[in-house]
Amino acid sequence: MKIRLERRTGALFAVSLVLLLGLFARAFLLQVVQGSSLASQARGQQEDIVEVPGLRGSILDRNGQPLAGSEPGATIYATPYQIKNAPEEAQKVAKALNTNPDDVLDAITQPGGFSYVDRKVDLKKADAVEKLGLEGIGQIPDTLRVRPQGDIASQVVGAVSDEGEGLTGIESSENQVL
Repeated sequence: MKIRLERRTGALFAVSLVLLLGLFARAFLLQVVQGSSLASQARGQQEDIVEVPGLRGSILDRNGQPLAGSEPGATIYATPYQIKNAPEEAQKVAKALNTNPDDVLDAITQPGGFSYVDRKVDLKKADAVEKLGLEGIGQIPDTLRVRPQGDIASQVVGAVSDEGEGLTGIESSENQVL
């Protein structure tokens, strides 16, 4: 019986030793052999560069009166696959945005997972859309360019596209966001 107990203890010790060696081998493999590769993958999953555009500054005339300035706004977007009743939701969103329901319907039925419904919307309209509480319709904070003096010096003040790139000549009259 004593020999049997010693054999069991020896077998248990051998199994424990093999498991411990396997654990050390796995740790060595992960830390030394694959360590740098796994570390770079982790950095890629945990860190991201997010470009935050700066606000456009005010443009003033020589007397300090604003020719152009920025104010908060929003961009309304759709996640088409989340929308359950597109025609009905298009009517509601169009009414809140005071725009054409057909254009909204086209935007919310686009293939894919994202589409713009309306860009550079004032906060009043954005709040009206948000109060609808529709699944698949959301908003992204944005800024609106306003010109309190009207079209005075609009050629000098300039224009940018929706992506913030400067426009010149014919482009600026077509895609103007001052």
